[in-house]
Amino acid sequence: MHWKRGNMALAASIIRRGLAVLAVLGTLMGGYFLLQVGRELLAFWAQLQALPGWLQWLAGLLMAVLAGVGAMLLWVLLTPAKQRIAPSQVLDRKAIEGRLAQLEAMGSDTSAWRHELTELDKRASSGRLYVAFHGDISSGKTRLLKALVPSHEGTVDVRGGSTERVHYAEALIAAQPVLLADVPGRQQVHGERHAVLAEDEAARAHVLVYVADADLTRTQDADLRILARFDRPLLLVLNKQDRYDRNEREALRRNLQVRYAPLGIETLAVSAGFTEQVTKEWPDGRRSVVERQQPAEVSELQRALLAIAGEGPQRFEVGRQHATVAQLDSHIVAQEREVRDQAAERIVSRYTRRAMVAAMASVAPGTDLLLQGALATALAKELAALHRLRLRDLDVDALMSQASRIVRTRTGIVLAIAGNALKAFPGIGTLGGGVMHAVAYGLIFDSLGRSMNRAFADTGECDRSATLAAFEASLGQDSGAQLTRVTGMVRQLLDAEPPSPASRLGGKS
Repeated sequence: MHWKRGNMALAASIIRRGLAVLAVLGTLMGGYFLLQVGRELLAFWAQLQALPGWLQWLAGLLMAVLAGVGAMLLWVLLTPAKQRIAPSQVLDRKAIEGRLAQLEAMGSDTSAWRHELTELDKRASSGRLYVAFHGDISSGKTRLLKALVPSHEGTVDVRGGSTERVHYAEALIAAQPVLLADVPGRQQVHGERHAVLAEDEAARAHVLVYVADADLTRTQDADLRILARFDRPLLLVLNKQDRYDRNEREALRRNLQVRYAPLGIETLAVSAGFTEQVTKEWPDGRRSVVERQQPAEVSELQRALLAIAGEGPQRFEVGRQHATVAQLDSHIVAQEREVRDQAAERIVSRYTRRAMVAAMASVAPGTDLLLQGALATALAKELAALHRLRLRDLDVDALMSQASRIVRTRTGIVLAIAGNALKAFPGIGTLGGGVMHAVAYGLIFDSLGRSMNRAFADTGECDRSATLAAFEASLGQDSGAQLTRVTGMVRQLLDAEPPSPASRLGGKS
């Protein structure tokens, strides 16, 4: 261990000496360069003095022009360019509109996302600064907004969780129109819905304010860090500071500043006002409890908003639009997945029924008749088309061959599960082998179709390995949901067309 430390110290010493030598050489070279430049300038000046007067004026004018051009180029290079919407963002907008059209063609409702695009354009052209107030239940958001904007219509409910939707309040700060949004807390009833609503409003806003009334819990810390990802001005406001004495308040504030300053979060302290109860003693000795309203103290927040408003909403518009488009994209992706899953469910159910009908006359499941036949191939084609994938990448013949081997190794397990499932359904379990084979084939095709759909969705390609892995994992599992689906199909088939005596005995009809 000691020799390692000695080697590290020696290496550090060598590096320091090398840097010192480089510094000396750099200084000498810089001095030599300046000396040469000075000599050239003196020589040029001597030559200029020997010229006629008019040539001296012409040379001076030319040098002034060159100096001006150089200064302009330097100014252009050093001055930050004005923010503008990137071309990629415009392309994202067009792509989203195209995807909405595809969803509408599939019969899916996209009115909420169309409204979001309309609202995006409306806010971009309004000239307003949008400020979203976030925070936990009863942190004081609504009361704080009332302190900033007395006309704010949000209600204050001491039970907590009173904000069921986003409430807006108009204000004018530094001659800048401002719209303040009171966002529901994540811990309210229907918390998941409110969490999505909160993130959507954060994406729409130019400025974010997170209100807390004490040191942040783990959940509040996570919420604040989510807001920090939007790369917007973010203010952490400590409300209800009347709870603390001066030393406690300053210690808490310093702690939060140290913790969140690396995230670009500014910490402020305010009091939205409160009502206190005091005991009043009357001259006759009577005592009564009276309420006394303490005024709000929000000057720090007002100054911070004033400074931001002075920059204007355009300063943050690019980031706001980008975040809104990204948030909208995530919603559309989820809806696309849901629509595909619903369509895949219909496709798999349809082919499972066909397999079960064919299995009524089959002696044993797992034969090449189905898994290597046209039925399974057609299933693969429809699922690939649903996901807009090229089926030739899948190698259907190889897939069905390997799937058949998996089925043959699990035939006994599948039949046992099918038999046990039928025993649980009076009336079906007495019908014999044909129905049991139908249930077994239903389990096989249901597993195969769902495995293909899951692999296509997760990998974005016709992945044979992923399909087979999912198929092998699901086949033979005693899944209650799958058994309910398959036996339900059996009931429907039997109700539509009762089985022949041969199928009741397990023979061919």
